[in-house]
Amino acid sequence: MKKYFVMLAAALMLSGCFDDKGGDFVGTWKQTGDGLIETMTIEQTDTGHYQVVSKIKGVSMFDRDYILEASSDTVLMDQSSHKPRLTLQDNGQLVSNLRNKEKTLNRVE
Repeated sequence: MKKYFVMLAAALMLSGCFDDKGGDFVGTWKQTGDGLIETMTIEQTDTGHYQVVSKIKGVSMFDRDYILEASSDTVLMDQSSHKPRLTLQDNGQLVSNLRNKEKTLNRVE
């Protein structure tokens, strides 16, 4: 019986069922600088996609909610257009292409 369990676990791992691409995106991110500061909260959904809630400080009409999917450990992309929307950089910063202008955000501790 144990042999079958090990074989099943190995098959699931090879098929990607235990895949956690994009897990490093989860958390809260904040843009640095002056002006309209953007904050993003990223959570993984039950379906394996990522929900991104983006808020601009002081301007609630610009709040947005996105559902993205991981194409790799460092890229979350739009499901319909398949365009990269969030990218994790080697230096730990998050580059966002969700809005009109590219923005860089840092993880909030």
